[in-house]
Amino acid sequence: MTKKELLKTLIRDFQLRTLPPLKPRELTLPLHINKIITLTGVRRSGKSSILLNVIEQLRQTMPTEQIVYLNFERRAPRSIQR
Repeated sequence: MTKKELLKTLIRDFQLRTLPPLKPRELTLPLHINKIITLTGVRRSGKSSILLNVIEQLRQTMPTEQIVYLNFERRAPRSIQR
C-alpha cells in the first residue's frame, strides 16, 4: 500500500467512525472563520477532546467528507514514517 493510499484509508476510517460520547467543555472555538486554528497545551489537558467536540459540531453543519482529523501522537504505520 502506498503512502497516499494509506492516508486515504486513515481519513476514510475516521470519517466513518462514530465519535465516543464527550464531556462538553467550556472552551469554544470559532468554526467558520476561514483560518487555521492551533490548539496547544500540556499533555493530557484535553486538547483532543476539544477537537473531537468541534468535529461533532462541524458534522452537524457540513458534510463529513470535508472534515479531516489525523492524530500523529499515536504511532503511525511504518510506511508513513519514512
